[in-house]
Amino acid sequence: MHKILFWNSRGAGSEKFRSDIIDLVKLHSIDILALCEPRVQFSKAKDTLLSLGFTDYKIVEANGFSGGIWLFWSSNQVKLDIIDMNCQSITAKISQPNGTAWMLTALYASPTNSVRSNLWKYLERLAFTHHLPWIFMGDFNELYSCVDKNFGTISGRIGGLKHWVDSNFLIDMGFLGSCDTWSNNRIKERLDRAFCTCDWRTHFPEAFIRHLPKMKSDHCPILLQLHSNNYVNRRVTPFRFQAMWLTHCDFSTFVADSWKSYSGDFVKKTTDLSHDLQQWNINIFGNIFKRKKHLLARIGGIQKATDRYSNPFLINLESELIREYETLRDQENLFWKQKSRDKWL
Repeated sequence: MHKILFWNSRGAGSEKFRSDIIDLVKLHSIDILALCEPRVQFSKAKDTLLSLGFTDYKIVEANGFSGGIWLFWSSNQVKLDIIDMNCQSITAKISQPNGTAWMLTALYASPTNSVRSNLWKYLERLAFTHHLPWIFMGDFNELYSCVDKNFGTISGRIGGLKHWVDSNFLIDMGFLGSCDTWSNNRIKERLDRAFCTCDWRTHFPEAFIRHLPKMKSDHCPILLQLHSNNYVNRRVTPFRFQAMWLTHCDFSTFVADSWKSYSGDFVKKTTDLSHDLQQWNINIFGNIFKRKKHLLARIGGIQKATDRYSNPFLINLESELIREYETLRDQENLFWKQKSRDKWL
């Protein structure tokens, strides 16, 4: 088990959410997924989320548009036991093959101060009954320090969270990527983060948090990677016609012109076209997975560059790159639908 993704998705009922979450889970090979603020009942998104390979889940339903936490994992990949839950958190014990066990709390702290303050007291009581390495990950809806906000007053925004973290000697996991995890285009704050106990950090010295680019939500997804080297290279597959090629404006012309240029019988022409389509895919259409990663890196770079200062050119470029990314994502959806022999449009 290597990767955990937490995302305040600000809604899980739209088609855009469906495309984004499928992309996130596949692109980053997520083992445990935690979502908050779904703004819909679980039944509205259940089929989509379970189609991603997760076998088990625990749900704290939203109260209307407020709150809600959904936790997903696959029992084939992760030994996870739910320990406790309330309206602001789900806590699980994760056991590893080498015998090491540790605790994970996925949380969405209430935006209401009086309700949120109860969460810190609850977590302190829970910690007294389970003496294991522990990491807390989620949307804390509160600042830990003044550097977590780039504009506006911090009055009343620092209090219970800082006291809880300091009194329990928790460690801020830090991050890679943009400084802030939430923004409304003017104010930017670091609300989504992770704190761990000292013994958890000792067990996972290479672990780190990455702030992924914001897309649909005003919160960015945060990715916890336990080990520093766990990306898997995709295998090169034999030639197969890809439905996503049909979305390229030059595809039809390329096929027609190529077919006219070939000589020989039908079998030879088909063989020649297969070879040329492979080259066209590499040189013209491009490796869709590499292009997506490149676009995400550029989007993340722009969001990091505009952490503190707004730049109209970069903001416009970010919008263009997000649209290009979404086009690639839709093309990849065709690829996976065809690969799984589902119907595609």
